[in-house]
Amino acid sequence: MMMKTDNKIFSIFRNRDLFDIKSFVIVFTIYSLISIWFSHMSTKQDEKIYFKQEQVKLLKSEYVISKTILMETTKQSTLLNQAKRFHLYPPEKPITIINLKYEE
Repeated sequence: MMMKTDNKIFSIFRNRDLFDIKSFVIVFTIYSLISIWFSHMSTKQDEKIYFKQEQVKLLKSEYVISKTILMETTKQSTLLNQAKRFHLYPPEKPITIINLKYEE
């Protein structure tokens, strides 16, 4: 009984119409080309995404720097306007800082 089932299985593989090698090669080649094409597209998209992420990082850092400068300028101008009301003006010479050590 075992021999008959084995023969049936091998008889399927002996059928040349079932496994036409030319059609298999053509289908496999088309499949491979499509797979390579999709892989290439995916790689290009990954490169674009990486480039855009780097641009976003650069723009964020530029935004933070610009915002910091704007905040400092606004703070200085607000303080200068408030000081002018008390007739205080910024010095013409830069301020010299003297560090003192306290003795106990």
